[in-house]
Amino acid sequence: MNTILKIYLPILTLIVLASCKVSKDIDAPQLPLPSAYRDVVTAETSGIAAIQWKSFFTDAALQQLIDSAITNNYDMQVAVKNIEAAQLIVRQTKLGYLPEAKLQAGASINRPSDNSLNGISLSQFLGKSYVEDYSISTVLSWEADIWGKIKNQKAKALAEYLQTGEAKKAIQTNLVSNVAKGYFNLLMLDAQLAIANKNLLLNDSTLRIMKLQYHAGQVTALAVQQAEAQRLVAVQLVPLLQQEITLQENALSILTAVTPAAIQRNSDIKNIVFTQNISAGVPSTLISNRPDVKTNELALSAANANTGIAKAAMYPSLTILVLPYLEFTKYDV
Repeated sequence: MNTILKIYLPILTLIVLASCKVSKDIDAPQLPLPSAYRDVVTAETSGIAAIQWKSFFTDAALQQLIDSAITNNYDMQVAVKNIEAAQLIVRQTKLGYLPEAKLQAGASINRPSDNSLNGISLSQFLGKSYVEDYSISTVLSWEADIWGKIKNQKAKALAEYLQTGEAKKAIQTNLVSNVAKGYFNLLMLDAQLAIANKNLLLNDSTLRIMKLQYHAGQVTALAVQQAEAQRLVAVQLVPLLQQEITLQENALSILTAVTPAAIQRNSDIKNIVFTQNISAGVPSTLISNRPDVKTNELALSAANANTGIAKAAMYPSLTILVLPYLEFTKYDV
C-alpha cells in the first residue's frame, strides 16, 4: 500500500496542481445588438456578407481581374507569408509539453609548469607533461505545466495565428472592393468617351451646316464662331477622358501586380447585372463577419493568454532533470 502511494501520490499531486489556474479568462462582452435594422419588418439571417464575390460579380473580365489581384497582389503575398510564419510558431508551442534534450561536449588541455607542484607530480609519478580532459553530458529536462504557462503560450500563438488569417481576409475584402470599383469606373469612362465622340461628330455636323447657312446668307459669322467654339470644347474632352482611362487601367494593373497595360472589357456599363433582392441580414451576423471585429476579439484572447503567462512566471516551476555524464582523461608525453 505504501509503495502504491509513493508511486501515485506525485502523479496525483501534479494533476491537482495542473488544474490550478493563476489567471481568469476574460470573455468578449455581449453587446445589446438589435435583432433587425430600422424600418425592416422581417430580417433574413443570410445577408450580403454570406455571398461569395464570384456570385456577386458575374462579369467574366472582372472575375479574372479579381483572381489575378488575389493571387499576385504584394499585400496578399505578405499576408500569406505571415500566416505561414504564425503556423510555424503554433507548431513550436505544441512542442512545449515534450521533454527538452541538450547535448554538451567539452575538451581541455592542462600543461602545468615543470617547476610547479603539479608539473613535478606528473613528471615523477606519471611520466607525463600535460593532461587532456574530455567530457560529454546530456541534459534531459521536462517542465510540468502546473500553472498553465505552456497552455497559455499555445493559446496566445493560436490567437495570433487566427489574427493573421483575419488580416488576410480584410486585405482580400479591400482588394476585391478596389478592383471592382476601378473596373466599374473604367466602364463608366468608356461610356463617357463614347458619348464625347458622338458629341464631337454632332458638333462637326452642326459646324458644317452653319458654314453652309453662312455662305447662303442665312446666319451671321457669329453663329459660325459659336459652333466652332462648341466643337473645340468637345474636342478637348476626348483626350482628357482617354487620359483618365489610361490612369485607371494603370491603377488596376498595379492592384493585380502586372505591368501597366490595357484592361480587357467584355461589356459596357449598361449590361452589368447584379444580384437582385439582396438582404442586409441581421446586425449581429453582419458584425460577426467583419475581419476587423474578429481581429480585435482574437487580440483580447491573446492578451488574456499573455496575462496568464506573466502570472505563471511569478510562481515556482517544477522541472525534472536527467543528467547522464561521461568524462575521461588522456595523458600524453
